[in-house]
Amino acid sequence: MTINPSSPFETTRTVLGNVGKCIYCKKSGVALSEEHIIPYGLNGNQVLLNASCSDCSKITSAFELDILRHTFMLPRKVFKMRSRHNHDDEIPAKLEIEGKTVQSIKIPKDDAPIMFALPIFLPPSVLDNRPFQPGIQGTGEFQINEIRGIAKEKLRKKHGGPSIVSFDIAYKPTNFARMLAKIAYGFAVANFGIDDIEDLGILSAIKGETDDIGKWVRVS
Repeated sequence: MTINPSSPFETTRTVLGNVGKCIYCKKSGVALSEEHIIPYGLNGNQVLLNASCSDCSKITSAFELDILRHTFMLPRKVFKMRSRHNHDDEIPAKLEIEGKTVQSIKIPKDDAPIMFALPIFLPPSVLDNRPFQPGIQGTGEFQINEIRGIAKEKLRKKHGGPSIVSFDIAYKPTNFARMLAKIAYGFAVANFGIDDIEDLGILSAIKGETDDIGKWVRVS
């Protein structure tokens, strides 16, 4: 699929329900904010009203920010995706020699490549009855390395000289899995209602109260 960076993304806000209690801790009678099912920073437009308390919002925002600011940093900036902060016209990078950082620099976003890596996870352990292991088990990565602007060697000559230009796109795989679980759970609430969903443990995994997100998530 080819995406034109100059094309606007669809950002129409779509309300999928008015919950009236926190979908993560089930509290009511407290201040509640709206919840973007797909993160706002990925141009998510599906919203649940009155669906997240401040404590749970801080938890979900933290793991989403890790993914937005690392995994999807380059495509978000290049494609001018939404942000609650002003977009910088430059992207942070590092100059490396023999694997060691020698200088932090900024690259004009029009020069930067579009690249990111998505993890490949084993099936959820609830499906194949594997012995429990904390966290989540991966089998590799699916890498997207599309060069736009200037090619890798020209990028090095223009900005790095003898150094290699690198970008910090490292992230915690457990955070990526928690974000996927949060998205799936949000759509389940939108479709079935908060009171008709039985919590078998997914909420504690999303909130990081238990280290067993690998029971529930698969990427392949």
